[in-house]
Amino acid sequence: MRDAVAQWTMYNYSSQSRLDIYSGITAEYDPSLFPYGFSYDRSLVFEPRYANLSGQPRILRNMPYAHRGYVFKTKEMKKIFEKLWWYIPDSTYVPDMSDFTERELEYINGTYKEKKEER
Repeated sequence: MRDAVAQWTMYNYSSQSRLDIYSGITAEYDPSLFPYGFSYDRSLVFEPRYANLSGQPRILRNMPYAHRGYVFKTKEMKKIFEKLWWYIPDSTYVPDMSDFTERELEYINGTYKEKKEER
């Protein structure tokens, strides 16, 4: 789903009942199953070190485009991104640099520097 809303309807709901709604992936992270992370998030929270991308600048540069549905022309990039559950090719997508966050522009331009964790 891209830019979508999930809707849930409950009938005969009483405010005296408890209502808990959960969403997300609950499985343990297995890098062999998710080599580039569970998903891609445009927020500034996304860090490539959690998605095993620090040493793969070409993939990192293409992540923002893949998130928006860019249809890759090279076999290598197609093969990589078509394996990711969140990648949805969109033949109508036209790259627009004004749509990218500052962090994404760092990825694209190759200027991203991984932050060292403080101890």
